Amino acid sequence: MSQVKAETPDQTEFQQSLYECDYYSWALVNAAAIRERRLKDVDLDNLAAEIEDLGKSQESALESHLKVLLLHLLKLQYQPRRSTRSWQLTVKEQRLALRKVLRRNPGLRGEARLREILNDAYQEARLAAARETRLKEERFPPDCPWTFQQVEDDKFFPR
Repeated sequence: MSQVKAETPDQTEFQQSLYECDYYSWALVNAAAIRERRLKDVDLDNLAAEIEDLGKSQESALESHLKVLLLHLLKLQYQPRRSTRSWQLTVKEQRLALRKVLRRNPGLRGEARLREILNDAYQEARLAAARETRLKEERFPPDCPWTFQQVEDDKFFPR
């Protein structure tokens, strides 16, 4: 196993400057250093932050799909006579998309984390539903009325 030597102050300053001023070049320089196993030249602190951000972006994608899905479930429940084929297809589309995110990122399937993501998405969906339906925000439950399993289930449509 190769040892990683500490970066020199000049390397650290160069990497930080590159990271802040030219992200594209920073990414290429660090990718090349990793491929060539020159770990002493890798900007480890910023690389670690970027890797964490990649994980967060997958979580954000899941939350975004849930928000759109929950919005349409709320519209279907609170304005069933205005229901359109488009609303129902959006529900199906968002279910497919969220399952795809979860299939590619099974670590997001933790029950407590899913519940938190669902609740965060619901709060935004609730506001969007109030805006789109022109119903008062208070008409919608303050907390998500459905479980993640219900929301994900292709057969579930609120009535």
